[in-house]
Amino acid sequence: MTPTWPTVETNEAQITNAGEVLWRQITKSLYDEDNRRPGLLACGPQAADARKPSFTRSSVISAQDSRDWHQNHSASASLGTWSLSVGDVEDAGLRAVDDSKRPPEPGEPGKPPGHAYVDYRPLTKAEMKDARAKLLLAMLGRGEESTTDIGFHGDRAA
Repeated sequence: MTPTWPTVETNEAQITNAGEVLWRQITKSLYDEDNRRPGLLACGPQAADARKPSFTRSSVISAQDSRDWHQNHSASASLGTWSLSVGDVEDAGLRAVDDSKRPPEPGEPGKPPGHAYVDYRPLTKAEMKDARAKLLLAMLGRGEESTTDIGFHGDRAA
């Protein structure tokens, strides 16, 4: 079944280049310590992200710069950068949306360059679980991106 997508908001655009890579910063809450890899929720969604987990676009920012930005501005340290392609997202029945030009809401933190999200909003819980599993398999198949940890300097303690 094809989802009925909400209209993208002003200053947002669906990403249509299937080959473009999306970077995901894996924090402690997204990491499976026992298996030393991203965990089941690594590709989202979570209650805090309104079914729109954050990624950054490789056409705008490098994996290293994405991780550095995260280490300097986020509430939780990145343990590493992992990736998906827009094609992986589409194969899981989802869409990727660039919202980097949308101004933040009051109280919302700033966004990194090339910010994007994977849209889970119209899916049922069962569809979300299936899509999340497909994305995790794709992510694990790609492996961790080569980045250097600059150390955590985020806004709040991890």
